[in-house]
Amino acid sequence: MSEMHVSLGWTYRGRRVEQGEVLHIACEGVAGLAARKEAWRLHHIEGKDAEAIARIDAAPFHLCKDTALNLITDVDRVIADIVTQFAERPIRIITIETLNRSLDGSESNDKDMAAYLRAAVRLAETFQCAVIVIHHCGHTENRPRGHSSLIGNADAIIEVKEDNEGRTCTEVEDMRDGPKGAMTNSRLTVIEVARDDNGDPITSCVSRDDDGTQAEQADEPGRAKAEPKPKLSPKNQIALDVLRKAIAAHGKLAPGHNYIPASAIVVSTDLWRRFYLAETSADGQSEDTRRAALRRARKALQSKKIIGLCDEMVWIP
Repeated sequence: MSEMHVSLGWTYRGRRVEQGEVLHIACEGVAGLAARKEAWRLHHIEGKDAEAIARIDAAPFHLCKDTALNLITDVDRVIADIVTQFAERPIRIITIETLNRSLDGSESNDKDMAAYLRAAVRLAETFQCAVIVIHHCGHTENRPRGHSSLIGNADAIIEVKEDNEGRTCTEVEDMRDGPKGAMTNSRLTVIEVARDDNGDPITSCVSRDDDGTQAEQADEPGRAKAEPKPKLSPKNQIALDVLRKAIAAHGKLAPGHNYIPASAIVVSTDLWRRFYLAETSADGQSEDTRRAALRRARKALQSKKIIGLCDEMVWIP
């Protein structure tokens, strides 16, 4: 969550930030966002001393949830509420998630979109901050949904998508006063954030840099630079990416076991195999050939200590 870096004043992927209050107005996906914030916190307090953990816990990141927002008509109230609650504290980012859920109108109507954009600009100008509006692509997945005025009036458009290797990629498609084309690559790591009333794990994901630089970790105060990641062949990388998908979809906290870390999120090797066979079904190779390829990848990944294996359970350390 780059917003957390801004709230803490940490550099983000080698870029300086201006520290200040961050407001995330969640009009949808509230439960998932709260879990995501906690996953980020748990991941980043690991290995830190008590003072550093206290600073992270006190980060001025504010998740505004249970929000029914119509930005066009509510902008004056939003501004007044922010002034009341935050007084002179500098607001750096206001994120609105999403455009569709904060617009009482049509995203394809020129008048509705013009009014919405004026309201967003009022927020930005009033607090001299960045206003980030999360919006979805259309059916063609090559441009944002709705009226073209959105593209024409945005200061920057950043596309977020998943690539063929299972990474979450961002690219600056356009920027009014700067260069376009800057990219980042990340991977999701499953984190247990709590237990429900039945004792089952509640999990979320944390996004980790996958540009080959480990910049995000190195930029955190008090965290040592990570060791370089071992190079993988394309086939081994596919097997690892499929395992990540299987864990994200069906991972469970490991049962008590002497040889499996207590915090490990595991799946069965059989589930990994089924995911792999489904993922590679269009490769034109027989099932036996693909099974053999997975066995080789499994052995290679285990030898590099990229995965853990025990009693037909597999996890990513």
